[in-house]
Amino acid sequence: MVNPDASHTACASLIKFEDPDYNRLLASVPKKKSRQITLRNSKAALFTVSVDRQEYNADSDISFLCDASTAITSADVPQRKLEILRLNENGVAVPIMENPAMNLGEVVNIQLSKVKPDLEPKLKAGDTLLIVVTIEDGVQFVLSVPIVAEPVIAPPTSAYALLRRAWTISGTDEVVECRAFAWSPAPERFELTCPSDLLGDLVRRRAVFRWTDTMRPAEQDSQYSYTIQKITPNGSTYIPDLDEFLPVST
Repeated sequence: MVNPDASHTACASLIKFEDPDYNRLLASVPKKKSRQITLRNSKAALFTVSVDRQEYNADSDISFLCDASTAITSADVPQRKLEILRLNENGVAVPIMENPAMNLGEVVNIQLSKVKPDLEPKLKAGDTLLIVVTIEDGVQFVLSVPIVAEPVIAPPTSAYALLRRAWTISGTDEVVECRAFAWSPAPERFELTCPSDLLGDLVRRRAVFRWTDTMRPAEQDSQYSYTIQKITPNGSTYIPDLDEFLPVST
């Protein structure tokens, strides 16, 4: 929570929060392939290429990782390339992205909505993406993932209320009020909890919600703290204690 310097104009507090229950629902099973490869310099390693899901929407973000099991660096593999091809319903493959600068051990985030804005026809449900990784001459990994219509990230089903506790400097006139409320609000962003999950069996994520609260000049002489109240679809409500309100930081 951040509060800009108080002045004679309105100022805003920025509140960021997460819902652990919703975060657990965001986990997905990655799609990956591994192969033992001996490089030209005679170094050998188990290479793994992975994406964070088994399927995607046409406007999804893809998290991609190529890594080796031993101390292999990008310098040991001078020839390496990541390509994405679109395979339409007629079986025609069209390149839509190429990244010859792919680095081993680094997560590549790909926004499908921005990969090729002039692509015609646009990506749609029923298409298939071929994610092709070339390591050395003739050594390729191919991951095939479908484009689906059903959202791969469902919105939260709960409601959230931003509660503000206010009191004067003397400690009197304490008030708790709801400053914002929404059912199934959209998070500001999604993040991988741990990038190395791409090499495991489950990819964990967190959703970060970002709300603001504006204070009028007349309110800026008071002290404030905030918390989040949650209401689930079945009506159960979490009622926070006063000591769970977090003060505004400056």
